[in-house]
Amino acid sequence: MLGYKHTLAFDVRNVRGTIYHLVFATDNDAGFNIMRDLYARAARDHEPMRREARERERQRREEERGIRSLFSPEEVAAGPLAEVEYQHEPPWPPFDAE
Repeated sequence: MLGYKHTLAFDVRNVRGTIYHLVFATDNDAGFNIMRDLYARAARDHEPMRREARERERQRREEERGIRSLFSPEEVAAGPLAEVEYQHEPPWPPFDAE
């Protein structure tokens, strides 16, 4: 591909599809090793970023339709109440009972 000793390709996508193709080409072995590591990291991190973008797009569409939400599904699942264990406390006596 392209006549170089090393080439790497990475498609950058959003919720609507591919935005652009990122191509790195070199004849330098050290440059290739550096970029290979960077591309591997980008590939690992790209899917969580796509999920976040899809969630933002879903929220935008809902807001356009007049649907508002205080919390995203991820916030509800990981919110402060998700970590709190319920402990029953007996009710207080009425104020005028004393």
